[in-house]
Amino acid sequence: MIVTPGHFTAHPADAAALFKATVTTIEIEISSYCNRRCGFCPNSSIDRISGQTLMDDALFDSVLGQLGRLDWEGVLSFHRYNEPLSDRDYFMRRLHEARRLAPSAHVRVFTNGDYLTRDYLDAIYEGGCRSIISSVYLQEGKPYDDEAMEKAVVRRIANLGLTFTWDAKAPGFHWARVPYKDMEFIVRGQDYFRTVGEQQALFNRGGILPVNTTIRRTDPCTKPFVEMQIEVDGTLLPCCEFRSDHPDHQAYVLGRLQPGDDIVAAWTSASYAKWRRDLFSFDAKTGACATCTLAGIGDTPEIRTLVANVRQHWIEPSEPAVEHSAACA
Repeated sequence: MIVTPGHFTAHPADAAALFKATVTTIEIEISSYCNRRCGFCPNSSIDRISGQTLMDDALFDSVLGQLGRLDWEGVLSFHRYNEPLSDRDYFMRRLHEARRLAPSAHVRVFTNGDYLTRDYLDAIYEGGCRSIISSVYLQEGKPYDDEAMEKAVVRRIANLGLTFTWDAKAPGFHWARVPYKDMEFIVRGQDYFRTVGEQQALFNRGGILPVNTTIRRTDPCTKPFVEMQIEVDGTLLPCCEFRSDHPDHQAYVLGRLQPGDDIVAAWTSASYAKWRRDLFSFDAKTGACATCTLAGIGDTPEIRTLVANVRQHWIEPSEPAVEHSAACA
């Protein structure tokens, strides 16, 4: 990861180059519907099942067209709090548009796998997607069972007529790699409520879910440096843990894209710059970030020195005093 003075300044002169060099992932929510209400997801209390909202065509084309003109080479994830494969015709149209408008982007799909069939998989591959992360869930409301999860993962892959190897297999965690042409295809199942160390494996989604409430986050967070999160209506949020349809998170909205809006200008706005300044420290985090357990950049003497220097020269002064970049591990 690269950190520069431009990350902490609104609309730096090298904004487009900064965006292209450091934004590695854009998560875009092409629709609102999800067919599940999993207990580990905020959709268990927020209604995403009774209706469907689709991303405006002009907005999608505007975002992808700008990525294409930038020759952006990051990962475009069809993700967030929906099930992107639920409407096959719509998803395939979005996939084809993404490949046409932003051919250098690497398309990744996160799915619960409920709609994935072999011919759908073949079509997705032919449409230009080269990465699928498919989750397997047991029956909602029943206790987690390792044996049942292992069988469910194996059955999901067998139903596609494919084989697999275990990438990771341990109590509460089953991660299978599925050989399919040159695609990265992962099928995974896990107990999201298992305990890892002193905390549950489940993220609390910015405090929405009542887990890990005693955690006090101090690690620097780099999500707003390397990601852009776009909800179905164009709303921008700092990271994947936030969602504007929860009342406690509406204060964290960074803006709302309209067709034609400059995505680079949005990502280098004063709002984004403030989040980066606030999160790039070892101070206790506040608000929805206070109990976050997402991985940070680590905590070593070298990283603490780097963070202190960045704060001293680029964040705390009214103007950056140093104009070179610093590499973070």
